[in-house]
Amino acid sequence: MKNTILTLSTLSLMAFTITQKSDFDIVGRWERIDGKEAINFRFDKEGYAYFDAKAFQIGGKAFIIKGKKRSLRYEIDYSKSPLEINVIYQTLDNSEPEKTVFIIKKMNNKKIQIVVLKDNKRPKIIDTNNMHIFARVAR
Repeated sequence: MKNTILTLSTLSLMAFTITQKSDFDIVGRWERIDGKEAINFRFDKEGYAYFDAKAFQIGGKAFIIKGKKRSLRYEIDYSKSPLEINVIYQTLDNSEPEKTVFIIKKMNNKKIQIVVLKDNKRPKIIDTNNMHIFARVAR
């Protein structure tokens, strides 16, 4: 009987943890809405990121810049608060990847605040001078 109760308690806790983790998902297209430069991010299910700005578009598993094939990936840690995200830019010639770090504060499932790094050090708090607000425009 004790084993059954322990098993049910563990399963209930696991289901709650999974629900909490899946409460928010970064996958989708995000558009900057804070009145500053128009920028879009897209994060896909396979872990690739895409970046669209006025002057250029990059991203995905393979794209070419200056004749070299590159990729843009992301990693996100949903267990942290605020969320931690790394965007990894790599030339596909076995060179070392370059990592850019951000924090994300979820406002709701359709709006996030992204804090841009300084000196590639992850900020610990939401600094309004380096904060940008994005809205989800597509999944």
